[in-house]
Amino acid sequence: MEPLLTIQEASKLTRLSEKTLYTFAERGKVPHIKLGRRTFFSEAKLEEWVNENTVAPKGPEGDSQ
Repeated sequence: MEPLLTIQEASKLTRLSEKTLYTFAERGKVPHIKLGRRTFFSEAKLEEWVNENTVAPKGPEGDSQ
């Protein structure tokens, strides 16, 4: 099993504030692990989540190419 990231480590990795990550986790928008009252994150799952939420660039006239 890979080591789990704390909220501070996940915040540095994603460049999102800790508050935003907690909010996303509460709303089920970001993959996370709850162990008791503590929230942890998987680095691999966070990277996958970022890739899934990447927006493709648009062409010069605003059309997708």
